[in-house]
Amino acid sequence: MKKLPIVLFFSLAVVLAVGFGARSVQGQSGTTISWTNSGNPGQTCLALITVDGQPSSGYFFCPNQVDGFTSPDYINVGSLYLPGVTLEDMPIVWGSPIPTSYNTDGTVSTFDETGTFGEFGWTGTTTQHYKYVKYYGARNHVLIKIVTLSGSGSVTD
Repeated sequence: MKKLPIVLFFSLAVVLAVGFGARSVQGQSGTTISWTNSGNPGQTCLALITVDGQPSSGYFFCPNQVDGFTSPDYINVGSLYLPGVTLEDMPIVWGSPIPTSYNTDGTVSTFDETGTFGEFGWTGTTTQHYKYVKYYGARNHVLIKIVTLSGSGSVTD
């Protein structure tokens, strides 16, 4: 009977860790990790091309993460998956878009946006490069989609 409370305690600990999104946060104070990321038409998760200047695969930055209960339009919550560091559901504060190129008609073609974030003692910034893509929908209605072209960022413990 004495083992039952111990088993229940560890079972509860596992359920809480899974339920609240266990984080792998390793590093020493002052550790900085930088990355560059690819683009993605869907803007959900962007593959990291480099981490600390070295080629990378299997790591991601998700600047506009969505779930089944929210709109996919810039909910300002993201996740970052780096070697030894996982930051999930972190608030991202995005600055104003800064135009970087224009179409011949004077409308903005590409723009940059910088965001800041922090979680579990880690703070970071990211700058993402976007493009407005025009396409035609039903009845020839002009639709505009924002596509991520590339980006970079860094996070410090």
